[in-house]
Amino acid sequence: MTALTNAERQARWRARHSGEMPNAEPEPDMSDLAAVAEITGAAAAGVLIEAMGDIRAILAAPVAQIDHVLRRAGIDPVPVKRRLAAIRTAVKAHFRNELRDSVNGSVIDAWDKLLVYLHLHADERQEHFHALYLDRKNRLLAHDSTPGTIDHCAVYPREIVRRALELGASALILCHNHPSGDPAPSKADATMTQEVRKAGALVGLTLHDHVILGAGGRYASFRALGL
Repeated sequence: MTALTNAERQARWRARHSGEMPNAEPEPDMSDLAAVAEITGAAAAGVLIEAMGDIRAILAAPVAQIDHVLRRAGIDPVPVKRRLAAIRTAVKAHFRNELRDSVNGSVIDAWDKLLVYLHLHADERQEHFHALYLDRKNRLLAHDSTPGTIDHCAVYPREIVRRALELGASALILCHNHPSGDPAPSKADATMTQEVRKAGALVGLTLHDHVILGAGGRYASFRALGL
């Protein structure tokens, strides 16, 4: 079965629940509706699924977006946001354990789980820089996070390399979010990435990728872009 885009899923969800598709084939993704309902309550779940598409997008959504969507629908967002915050904390721990345990612990071989894990750490109000340090088998050794400002996060390649040596890491994955919602790399992002790559190469440290997180589950991968 071909995976639906969020827009297609939202359209089908609206049509089904408005009676326009009474004989529609059940969508497996609608299990998300039940899962979200367990967290937020049925009314809020319907609104959030319709607006965002699936549970992954909801968990990764900025708090301000959750607030806006629910208030527009006349639903008090406060208790929903509290429950979502608690779930995010639990899901972060879950995916961290999944990354450690799956495919012999190789983060590279569990890329989809890694992306979910990273999006759960995104902050819509300011940039956060993340460094994931890996051993020779690409297993997660440590995850360090540094907060920045609304559009900047200070990154020092020598400190990243020093930390890698301290941990005995052989590789790393970098990540940061763009509060603007646009994950396109800036010139500063590209320059910093090259500096980390060069500094790491001097001590045998491999930079697998630098992932930039945007809004709605979007991201940019330096590796995929050939940067």
